[in-house]
Amino acid sequence: MAPILRVSIAYLAYFSAVGAASPYLFLYYSHLGLGLAEIGALAAISAAIGLLVSPAWGALADQYAQTRLTLPLAALVAIGGALILATGHDLVQIGAGVVVLAAGLGGLG
Repeated sequence: MAPILRVSIAYLAYFSAVGAASPYLFLYYSHLGLGLAEIGALAAISAAIGLLVSPAWGALADQYAQTRLTLPLAALVAIGGALILATGHDLVQIGAGVVVLAAGLGGLG
């Protein structure tokens, strides 16, 4: 399979998953008992973390251009954040999951 085709399939899968999950994430927060202000703060924190870590992931990928481990590492970080988010029950745990997930997704995007 051509490398461009593999990358295209990977990004199609990534953006499909993010597009399918993101509208329901806020409903999940609401189901956990969080209020609108807390949900809004989590959304803002997620966006801010993504804005800050995306250039760091890019610099890491540029620094270690000879290896292909940057993308899988970002995926592992995102998976870790999703697991924290899925098992969290209070605002602190959910906030930690949001931060880790956003940090990982920043490297994938």
